[in-house]
Amino acid sequence: MRAEHIETRLATGEDEPMLWIALAWAAHMPGDGSSDDVQAARTEPALAVYAENFGTAGDVGVIALEAGTHGFVGAAWLRPIRAYAFVRENVPELAIGVDSAWRGHGVGGRLMRELLEAADSDYAATCLSVRRENPAVRLYERLGYEMVPGSVIENRVGGESITMLRTRP
Repeated sequence: MRAEHIETRLATGEDEPMLWIALAWAAHMPGDGSSDDVQAARTEPALAVYAENFGTAGDVGVIALEAGTHGFVGAAWLRPIRAYAFVRENVPELAIGVDSAWRGHGVGGRLMRELLEAADSDYAATCLSVRRENPAVRLYERLGYEMVPGSVIENRVGGESITMLRTRP
Protein backbone atom coordinates (compact mmCIF):
# COMPACT_ATOMS: atom_id res chain seq x y z
CA MET A 1 0.00 0.00 0.00
CA ARG A 2 1.41 3.32 -1.07
CA ALA A 3 0.12 6.78 -1.86
CA GLU A 4 0.19 6.01 -5.59
CA HIS A 5 -2.40 3.28 -4.94
CA ILE A 6 -5.03 5.86 -4.08
CA GLU A 7 -7.17 8.25 -6.08
CA THR A 8 -8.04 11.68 -4.76
CA ARG A 9 -10.76 14.18 -5.51
CA LEU A 10 -12.13 17.35 -4.01
CA ALA A 11 -14.71 16.83 -1.27
CA THR A 12 -18.32 17.95 -1.57
CA GLY A 13 -21.16 18.21 0.91
CA GLU A 14 -22.18 14.69 -0.07
CA ASP A 15 -18.92 13.44 1.46
CA GLU A 16 -19.89 14.48 4.99
CA PRO A 17 -20.41 10.84 6.11
CA MET A 18 -16.80 10.07 5.14
CA LEU A 19 -15.57 13.16 6.98
CA TRP A 20 -17.25 11.91 10.16
CA ILE A 21 -15.31 8.65 9.84
CA ALA A 22 -12.05 10.51 9.18
CA LEU A 23 -12.79 12.77 12.16
CA ALA A 24 -13.17 9.72 14.40
CA TRP A 25 -9.78 8.49 13.12
CA ALA A 26 -8.19 11.94 13.60
CA ALA A 27 -9.56 12.35 17.11
CA HIS A 28 -8.34 8.90 18.11
CA MET A 29 -11.78 7.75 19.19
CA PRO A 30 -11.60 4.37 20.97
CA GLY A 31 -12.14 2.17 17.90
CA ASP A 32 -11.49 2.14 14.18
CA GLY A 33 -13.99 4.60 12.73
CA SER A 34 -16.98 2.39 13.45
CA SER A 35 -20.47 3.81 13.80
CA ASP A 36 -19.94 3.97 17.58
CA ASP A 37 -16.82 6.09 17.09
CA VAL A 38 -18.61 8.38 14.65
CA GLN A 39 -21.48 8.79 17.11
CA ALA A 40 -18.98 9.65 19.85
CA ALA A 41 -17.47 12.34 17.60
CA ARG A 42 -20.94 13.68 16.76
CA THR A 43 -21.78 14.12 20.45
CA GLU A 44 -18.54 15.96 21.24
CA PRO A 45 -19.41 19.59 20.38
CA ALA A 46 -15.78 20.68 20.04
CA LEU A 47 -15.26 17.92 17.43
CA ALA A 48 -18.61 18.07 15.65
CA VAL A 49 -17.93 21.51 14.14
CA TYR A 50 -15.21 19.97 11.98
CA ALA A 51 -17.64 17.81 9.96
CA GLU A 52 -21.21 18.97 10.59
CA ASN A 53 -22.80 20.51 7.48
CA PHE A 54 -19.59 20.30 5.45
CA GLY A 55 -19.90 21.98 2.08
CA THR A 56 -20.80 25.46 3.24
CA ALA A 57 -18.97 28.59 2.12
CA GLY A 58 -15.24 28.42 2.75
CA ASP A 59 -15.01 24.64 3.17
CA VAL A 60 -12.29 22.87 1.18
CA GLY A 61 -11.47 19.17 1.32
CA VAL A 62 -9.77 16.27 -0.42
CA ILE A 63 -10.97 12.65 -0.26
CA ALA A 64 -8.68 9.63 -0.77
CA LEU A 65 -10.05 6.37 -2.16
CA GLU A 66 -8.25 3.11 -2.84
CA ALA A 67 -7.62 2.73 -6.57
CA GLY A 68 -9.80 0.04 -8.07
CA THR A 69 -12.05 -0.65 -5.07
CA HIS A 70 -12.81 2.99 -4.20
CA GLY A 71 -12.73 2.06 -0.52
CA PHE A 72 -12.41 5.11 1.73
CA VAL A 73 -8.81 5.69 2.81
CA GLY A 74 -8.84 9.18 4.32
CA ALA A 75 -9.60 12.85 4.02
CA ALA A 76 -8.06 16.23 4.72
CA TRP A 77 -10.27 19.30 4.94
CA LEU A 78 -10.44 22.77 6.35
CA ARG A 79 -13.20 25.05 7.49
CA PRO A 80 -13.46 28.63 8.76
CA ILE A 81 -14.54 27.59 12.28
CA ARG A 82 -13.66 28.45 15.85
CA ALA A 83 -12.48 25.21 17.42
CA TYR A 84 -9.34 23.84 19.03
CA ALA A 85 -6.79 25.72 16.91
CA PHE A 86 -8.55 29.06 16.37
CA VAL A 87 -5.90 31.69 15.67
CA ARG A 88 -7.83 34.57 14.09
CA GLU A 89 -10.64 35.28 11.65
CA ASN A 90 -10.19 34.03 8.08
CA VAL A 91 -7.68 31.36 9.14
CA PRO A 92 -9.50 28.05 8.68
CA GLU A 93 -8.80 25.00 10.78
CA LEU A 94 -7.55 21.86 9.13
CA ALA A 95 -8.48 18.29 10.00
CA ILE A 96 -7.04 15.10 8.55
CA GLY A 97 -7.84 11.46 9.17
CA VAL A 98 -6.31 8.42 7.50
CA ASP A 99 -7.33 4.79 8.02
CA SER A 100 -4.76 3.16 10.31
CA ALA A 101 -3.94 0.55 7.64
CA TRP A 102 -2.76 3.34 5.34
CA ARG A 103 -0.78 5.43 7.83
CA GLY A 104 2.94 5.65 7.14
CA HIS A 105 2.48 5.12 3.39
CA GLY A 106 2.47 8.74 2.20
CA VAL A 107 -1.30 9.17 2.08
CA GLY A 108 -1.40 11.93 4.70
CA GLY A 109 1.32 13.89 2.92
CA ARG A 110 -0.45 13.59 -0.41
CA LEU A 111 -3.77 14.67 1.07
CA MET A 112 -2.14 17.64 2.80
CA ARG A 113 -0.28 18.82 -0.31
CA GLU A 114 -3.40 18.59 -2.48
CA LEU A 115 -5.54 20.32 0.15
CA LEU A 116 -3.09 23.19 0.57
CA GLU A 117 -2.81 23.57 -3.20
CA ALA A 118 -6.61 23.83 -3.43
CA ALA A 119 -6.88 26.21 -0.46
CA ASP A 120 -3.93 28.55 -1.00
CA SER A 121 -5.83 30.67 -3.52
CA ASP A 122 -8.55 31.37 -0.93
CA TYR A 123 -6.62 31.52 2.34
CA ALA A 124 -3.39 33.26 3.28
CA ALA A 125 -2.96 30.98 6.29
CA THR A 126 -4.30 27.76 7.80
CA CYS A 127 -4.04 26.28 11.27
CA LEU A 128 -4.45 22.92 12.97
CA SER A 129 -4.41 21.32 16.38
CA VAL A 130 -2.33 18.19 16.91
CA ARG A 131 -1.27 16.07 19.84
CA ARG A 132 2.29 17.00 20.68
CA GLU A 133 3.52 13.38 20.42
CA ASN A 134 1.83 12.68 17.08
CA PRO A 135 4.43 11.72 14.43
CA ALA A 136 2.45 13.85 11.92
CA VAL A 137 3.97 16.96 13.55
CA ARG A 138 7.07 16.35 11.39
CA LEU A 139 4.92 16.25 8.23
CA TYR A 140 3.21 19.49 9.19
CA GLU A 141 6.59 21.14 9.79
CA ARG A 142 7.84 20.01 6.36
CA LEU A 143 4.74 21.65 4.85
CA GLY A 144 5.53 24.95 6.54
CA TYR A 145 3.52 24.76 9.75
CA GLU A 146 5.05 26.21 12.89
CA MET A 147 3.96 25.88 16.48
CA VAL A 148 2.07 28.91 17.77
CA PRO A 149 3.89 30.10 20.92
CA GLY A 150 1.83 29.61 24.06
CA SER A 151 -0.63 27.27 22.33
CA VAL A 152 -0.05 24.14 24.42
CA ILE A 153 -3.33 22.95 25.93
CA GLU A 154 -4.51 19.87 27.75
CA ASN A 155 -6.59 17.89 25.28
CA ARG A 156 -9.78 15.95 25.94
CA VAL A 157 -7.89 12.75 26.85
CA GLY A 158 -5.42 14.39 29.26
CA GLY A 159 -2.43 14.78 26.95
CA GLU A 160 -1.01 17.92 25.38
CA SER A 161 -2.03 19.40 22.05
CA ILE A 162 -0.42 22.27 20.19
CA THR A 163 -1.67 24.70 17.58
CA MET A 164 0.32 25.01 14.38
CA LEU A 165 0.03 27.79 11.79
CA ARG A 166 1.09 27.89 8.15
CA THR A 167 1.24 31.10 6.18
CA ARG A 168 0.93 30.71 2.41
CA PRO A 169 4.39 30.88 0.79
